[in-house]
Amino acid sequence: MLSGPEPQRSALEKIIAPQLEASGLRYLVVRGLPAEKKMRAGSRMVNFLPAEALQAEIERSEVVIARSGYSTVMDMHALGKKVIFIPTPGQTEQEYLGRRLRDLGIAVMVAQDSFQLATALAELRRVRGFTSQEVNAHLQPAVDDLLTAIQRYKR
Repeated sequence: MLSGPEPQRSALEKIIAPQLEASGLRYLVVRGLPAEKKMRAGSRMVNFLPAEALQAEIERSEVVIARSGYSTVMDMHALGKKVIFIPTPGQTEQEYLGRRLRDLGIAVMVAQDSFQLATALAELRRVRGFTSQEVNAHLQPAVDDLLTAIQRYKR
């Protein structure tokens, strides 16, 4: 998923697209350009996907490559994904979140100017990703509180 202000969004596309093409992997690049014209049929790149279609593609994916913005981090957590984060250069909150998740062994973080797909994928084998157990561990206390409240209400 490509995003961020120009020229950084385009710079990331120029770095990632040729590496994906040469990799032999199945992939889809969501360019983050809702105003652009449609891409040709059969392309492995789309300019934009509506929220439901984007979620479906993410859910189907084994690995997601994206910026490490807060909402993207929360989406990847909720979906239990393995992620390679590439913070937008100069966006200190994205750099912080990417480093923090890397240091916790949850995600890979790579600086945009040094991104190498093969290296990032090799590093990905050493992180656990946002696991469903982790998601459930965060949700379980809320579920327990809700069930307790329902039981009290029934009495």
